Amino acid sequence: MGCCYSSGNEDSDQDREERKLLLDPSSPPIKALNGAEPNYPSLPSARTDEQALLSSILAKTAGNIIDVCAADSQGTEQHEGVDRARQYSMYLSEKKKKIFLLRAYIDVGLGLL
Repeated sequence: MGCCYSSGNEDSDQDREERKLLLDPSSPPIKALNGAEPNYPSLPSARTDEQALLSSILAKTAGNIIDVCAADSQGTEQHEGVDRARQYSMYLSEKKKKIFLLRAYIDVGLGLL
């Protein structure tokens, strides 16, 4: 029922020329419908600005990345880690004792013990 396209693979010379003009970035600009010419020379400037923006984003991102492998190798030695764990365990046991004594004191004051 009404097909607008040709199933043949043959391209006319005019089709090839139009395709070449569309794909060729060095072709001269075509006037717009309102008579104003597109500003193609500003495209490299826009690309340069975009490239500069992307470079600055990349630099900021690279500055914020933490290299876990490098941090691990510069980290604590095994004995330092064991020592820290022991100190933390002692700290927690002291806090638990204080909490236990405080609860007992409160219970005695309330007459619960």
